[in-house]
Amino acid sequence: MNGHEAGPVAEITLAEVRVPAANLIGGKPGNGLRLALRGINHARTHVAATAVGQATRLLNDAAVHASRRHQFGRPLADIGTVEAMLGTSYAELQAGRALVLDTARAFDTGPIPRHQIAAAKYFCTEMVGHIADRAVPT
Repeated sequence: MNGHEAGPVAEITLAEVRVPAANLIGGKPGNGLRLALRGINHARTHVAATAVGQATRLLNDAAVHASRRHQFGRPLADIGTVEAMLGTSYAELQAGRALVLDTARAFDTGPIPRHQIAAAKYFCTEMVGHIADRAVPT
């Protein structure tokens, strides 16, 4: 959460606190941590999905620009290198989208798919960076 002004982080210290069994998160000792870890993994899946959304917007805007902007008497979208960049970006986006959907389904139907969540978060955040680099030339 560092760097998130809207969500400041604070340290809380509890000493000699007793929680009645009826008030335990998850109903019994140890379940609270399990639920917290489920929440963290849900958030990591959300990061991957957000990256897919960002990449979708980037690619859509890049495709519109490439079809409207003309160079050498034709749309940029008709130039081979631009077609290749858009095609590569589309393939990466579809792979990321499929990975996120598979991860979300696995998350909803069984034990937390930690390795799959890690792969989705890694792949999709890297993917959106690559698409952004292609969509916004320097």
